[in-house]
Amino acid sequence: MKKTGHSLQSPLGKVRGYGSAKTGVAQWLDLRLVAVALIPLTLYVVISFTNSLSGGYSAMLAWVQSPVSATVVILTLLAGFRHGAAGLKEVIEDYVHLECAKIGTIFVVNFIAVALTILGTLSVAKIFFGV
Repeated sequence: MKKTGHSLQSPLGKVRGYGSAKTGVAQWLDLRLVAVALIPLTLYVVISFTNSLSGGYSAMLAWVQSPVSATVVILTLLAGFRHGAAGLKEVIEDYVHLECAKIGTIFVVNFIAVALTILGTLSVAKIFFGV
């Protein structure tokens, strides 16, 4: 029998499995929401920080020991490192083509982001509690 090149498989059946992973919208929205949250957080930290500079070390210590400032600094750390790691993940997924290098690089980026977030949070907590 001669093959004619026609298949009994439907066009949908031919492309099934080649579509989106259905996570792109959630990742895109997460990146945008964290970016929007970073705007007021960063503005508060920068403005408050620069206002406390004129008072010296004791003014800076008092600023970080205030509950509102300590909370906002920790939230800024969390959002900033999350945003940075998510953005780098997007770049790595787009431009690193070797799968093992892609997975390894994303792991390293996430590990560094989590480590720096924990380090920053513990540092702020240490100042806040006066330890």
